[in-house]
Amino acid sequence: MFTETVEHTWEAGHSLPHLPGKCSSLHGHTWRASITVAGPSLDQAGILVEFGAFKQRMRDWIDSRLDHSLMLGAGDNLIPLLDLDQPAGEPRSPLAAAFIERSQRLFVFGRDFPDAPWPSVEGVAQLLAHHAHTRLEQATTRRDVYISQVTVRETDHNSATWHNPDPPTAANATASAVRVEATRAFGNLPPDVLRELLTATAPQTAAEIAAQMGVPLSVARYCVDQVYAEVVAEQQAKFDHEIAQILDTPDK
Repeated sequence: MFTETVEHTWEAGHSLPHLPGKCSSLHGHTWRASITVAGPSLDQAGILVEFGAFKQRMRDWIDSRLDHSLMLGAGDNLIPLLDLDQPAGEPRSPLAAAFIERSQRLFVFGRDFPDAPWPSVEGVAQLLAHHAHTRLEQATTRRDVYISQVTVRETDHNSATWHNPDPPTAANATASAVRVEATRAFGNLPPDVLRELLTATAPQTAAEIAAQMGVPLSVARYCVDQVYAEVVAEQQAKFDHEIAQILDTPDK
């Protein structure tokens, strides 16, 4: 198993009026996020995920939505004063008008992100984890890598970490890796040739995967057999469809 972590920093204000103490007042932080990607093995280039592609996508999302923003909860008593649902051109409250005039960026938890009702450090970690999954899928073609945790720090003393509650199992990760490699290497072969080739290479492939990924040989062989069967079935369906199209095409 390998992990890699990308980090980013941004400035934003927030308020937690439902909590006692100083955090109920509007205040700001220099927020720091550490987003960790995990996967069972390195690719042929010797990396888990290319840092630049994933990091740039996460930074772009944070900088365009959260940086120099005010993060509020949908239950904050400031929300009704901001006329968020007021149609364009209609009169607005002085506070709402001031926000518009100065192009104040606003992110409302429980509205812009329904899964977390308040912009607590835990809620921000949950928000970033949600969007990190999408950015990771955009940054790589691998499907055996995943977001394992997101840590958000609002001060040197306060942080919260979101942990993936459902990380891929060794079998799922192995199957995903096998599917990617099998499709890439054998995906265009005729089904009969593909079936013979995969049957011949399955034992060696399973042994290599078991050694590289640290899973039992039985798990690797099961995944290889299952995925190879699926690849052959998909290729057969593809060929059947192409043949049907040829037969249905009238002679010129």
